[in-house]
Amino acid sequence: MSVEAAAETYRESMNISLKLLYDDSYRTCDDTAANTAWMLAEYMNKRLDHKIRSNECTAVVAVGCGGFINPAYLAKEWNVPIFSTGVMQQIEVNPIQFPSAIALSGTYEGFATVFMQLFRMNRWYHVTALLDTAATNVIYVNTANTLQRQTKADASKSFQFQILRFNATRFDSVQPVLDVARTRSRIIILFCHAKIGIEILRLAESFQMVNKEYVYLMLQPSQVDIYGKLNLFSSPPASMSQTFTNFIYLTTHHTGGSLLDDLNQRIANRTLEEYNISFTTDAPPLDLYGTRGAYDAVSLWTAAVNRSSSCDGISLASKIKNHLFDLETGLTFIRPDATRLLDMDIYVYDGKARELTLFMWYDSAADRLIWTKPQTHQENFSNPLLNPVRDIPACGFLGTDAACAQGTMDKTTMVILAVVIVVFSLTTSVLATKLIVRHKRELWWLITEDSIPRRTVTFNNNPANYKSEFRGRTVTFNDHPTNYKSEFRGNPVWIYTHPSNHSRELSVKILNKVSALRKLVHVNHDNIAKFMVPCVR
Repeated sequence: MSVEAAAETYRESMNISLKLLYDDSYRTCDDTAANTAWMLAEYMNKRLDHKIRSNECTAVVAVGCGGFINPAYLAKEWNVPIFSTGVMQQIEVNPIQFPSAIALSGTYEGFATVFMQLFRMNRWYHVTALLDTAATNVIYVNTANTLQRQTKADASKSFQFQILRFNATRFDSVQPVLDVARTRSRIIILFCHAKIGIEILRLAESFQMVNKEYVYLMLQPSQVDIYGKLNLFSSPPASMSQTFTNFIYLTTHHTGGSLLDDLNQRIANRTLEEYNISFTTDAPPLDLYGTRGAYDAVSLWTAAVNRSSSCDGISLASKIKNHLFDLETGLTFIRPDATRLLDMDIYVYDGKARELTLFMWYDSAADRLIWTKPQTHQENFSNPLLNPVRDIPACGFLGTDAACAQGTMDKTTMVILAVVIVVFSLTTSVLATKLIVRHKRELWWLITEDSIPRRTVTFNNNPANYKSEFRGRTVTFNDHPTNYKSEFRGNPVWIYTHPSNHSRELSVKILNKVSALRKLVHVNHDNIAKFMVPCVR
């Protein structure tokens, strides 16, 4: 359908055709990954044997299921652009290794970015991820590992992130994981199927781990059964309503609007007609990142070819990178690193409607979180996005402090504490008074401007020069530094002063000199005059 739309758009300048490479016998991602590279190589080598014309441009759209690196290597050698329709690790589309590769269906780094923005917004720095090792897809483990790398690489060095693994086929392995998690954080991410996540929440409730101190987050990349849909959290039993209060659900952005509704319906009708596969209303075709990636790949490639004078694959890919496109499916920004991040929806539990409702979303083009409801709207929402829980509980993760464990202090403890505070306050006041008096006594020698009576004398018609007397000694003051001798506690001292009305450059020199002289305070030697103290007013 995307090829048909592009052919109609560029019917006067391009002749666009499509070749599907697939085998009906492939039923798993492993089968697809094992055979994609050789099918593509066989097809392209046959075409090369027929000497492709210079004005004949080719692009490859890789399936979202299976390996991508091998086809990307081949595309580089053939110098043709290749588009991925599955979630990629950023290294798989490295512009240096794979200069003609474009990732259109998001990256694990993009998923981690959304989590990081939520953490920073709420100041959640102690986070624990519970990872189901029995999950059949790699979305959960790759996202967890990527998030761990991002927290370690964060410039603030504030994050403490750890992954705790369990096996959902042996559910008794969940309890010890929860026991460890409660000692490390109050922010817990569930990387597992939605049904498994609900069972973990039930278990956490029995451990009293669903109160207002805890927040649980879950990522499901699409609204399909293999991950678990939103409706699994609708109309829960009364006992579970409180459990979902501090629950956050992340998934890819729901496509909507009249134009997209029409396109979604046309894709759904064609899929049902040709492949006998139907879509549900809560998960239209373009909500699936693979479907949208495949549809947009043709639009991006034809747009790049239309603006180019050659079919050079690396050149065409460079025209796509770092650009914002207004496609039929909406605005799309391809980043300089050849990736498109996915828009993400963030849901919280609405106690009145008894279902998860959209509360904010991540705009990948703007790289920021956007509120879909006013931040002050709290009628039906008592969720961790409006009232973020504390990163570290008042009683610590273990809650072993005696006062916290008891919940309240008895009257005797309160009286003793009050007496201690009063005694401490009185003692502090007395000590502070003594220190002030002692300080004043020790500063009897301090030379202040008022302690030296000035007697103006005119030298060369310059009233800025004057003589005065200090402790029986004549001192001359002028616009230049003045050195004079005096006596301090029975010992002769040499005093160096300088007026304050000097230039900025001279100020810097003086401060540098004072900084150097300050080190002499600690020097004691028979042949070196003792340096007392530098003073700057």
